[in-house]
Amino acid sequence: MFKQINDHARGDINSPRMVFEHSQQHNKFGSSRAFENLPFFAGRSTLEGVFHQVSLNSPYVFYIQSEVSEKTSGPFAQYTYMRLNPDAALPHLRLYNVSTIVAVSAKARQAYDAHPRFKKTFSAGGYSIYEIVDEPTGYVVAAENEPVLYEGDDYKLAFYRWFKHPELLDIPMVPEKIIGEQAGRSFALRTDTPAHLPRNPYPTKCEVKSHLEQQRISFDTSCPGRPHIVKVSYFPRWKSLDGSPVYPVSPGFMLVYPPQSHFELYYGRRLLDWFALGLTWLGLAWALISVFSRRASEAGIDALSRILGPVFAAMQQRRRVLSTLLLLLCILLAFGSRYALKKPDDTLHKQAQEAYRQRDFERAVDLLSRWTAEDKDTFKQATALYQLGVSQSELGNHAAAVMVHERLRFDFPNVNYGAGTLFHLARNYSALGLSEKSRKAAALLDKDFGDSNWTKRLKREEAQLFDRDSSVDAESQPPDAEAPLDSGKAGNGGS
Repeated sequence: MFKQINDHARGDINSPRMVFEHSQQHNKFGSSRAFENLPFFAGRSTLEGVFHQVSLNSPYVFYIQSEVSEKTSGPFAQYTYMRLNPDAALPHLRLYNVSTIVAVSAKARQAYDAHPRFKKTFSAGGYSIYEIVDEPTGYVVAAENEPVLYEGDDYKLAFYRWFKHPELLDIPMVPEKIIGEQAGRSFALRTDTPAHLPRNPYPTKCEVKSHLEQQRISFDTSCPGRPHIVKVSYFPRWKSLDGSPVYPVSPGFMLVYPPQSHFELYYGRRLLDWFALGLTWLGLAWALISVFSRRASEAGIDALSRILGPVFAAMQQRRRVLSTLLLLLCILLAFGSRYALKKPDDTLHKQAQEAYRQRDFERAVDLLSRWTAEDKDTFKQATALYQLGVSQSELGNHAAAVMVHERLRFDFPNVNYGAGTLFHLARNYSALGLSEKSRKAAALLDKDFGDSNWTKRLKREEAQLFDRDSSVDAESQPPDAEAPLDSGKAGNGGS
């Protein structure tokens, strides 16, 4: 079966990427991570790899995994994820030039079977392969909007928030922290938060054809001088053949400005790489010669003995001291690892939860404000923000409540507080006399969560917000940086 799947999906490094549903059912092939070997057995690139912490793209890859799978691994505890959602996955799959999905769970296969933009091309042994009907984007694309320099703190968290908003994916962000202040001066557009990204679109479309090799990327473009995004993980050793700069760009790709229609990147080596490569070839050469020449083998062993013999003799004389030091080092490493993995003090969060349960809203606001002051992308943070907004409402601090709920909507569109957040926004905007925004919130609530208890309650308590003659069509409103309610749908799933 594994061979059948790989044979069906066969391609090469220039074929669009594949993704596979996370599932323990893959253990029948030897490991739940068997499909990480697609590059070897099918010739196709995939998203997941062996070393999760190596690539800038790893957090986004596992977010996509949560969107395409019934169950997700969620290896990064500092981030929130999604639930199976083909609609939400599509813009992310296109961002990564993915055209093929391998699904195995009944729930996932049913979801893809019912979706018009996924076409089943293989089915056997409980596995199905689906092709996205849209034309692949390619591995190199011309930017649709002018890149924006991100000057804020923690660009990784900011990029993750950006990634969760499909309406922002066409605005590339470049982290000043990596490229430095001097290089950042070349960027005209700047921001310190993805919630307020300036949009400056380019007027023309470009034709781009790319070619990938293991350590070289080349492309031809009809728009020289315009920024191009190379959908390969950024690493400092990627260099341009003409010496022009290579920038990191959201989510973890490379941004280049080709001065001519043809452009090339190559993966450069440092002196240490050449030294290690030389030792490798020297060792292989000696091993090969030793197979055919006993004299060469003995000469090599004799030479190593002369070099390493005194070292081993000295270690033998001091074996008790060295053994004691090694034991102490192991103990220190064990305690250090234990301390590093220790969960942070959760006292403040527990106190805040208790105050909220006791409806002591003044104390809850104080504790929850302190808890949420440190920006995080965890489910606890989302819950704390929601409770803080409710507590502010209960105290009559409607402006403060609006700010918290708007922050929750932007930071956590993947967490299932969408209906409750829109309910409280509608009521708080109404209390502030901002009827237009109140009606927008009510219209979004009715449109996205029409059958929820929150919608029914708002219709009972604030019936005037749903007056057809004065209500706002949420879909007809143009994007407005000063109107957070138009920043995208909240509450697509999550936990």
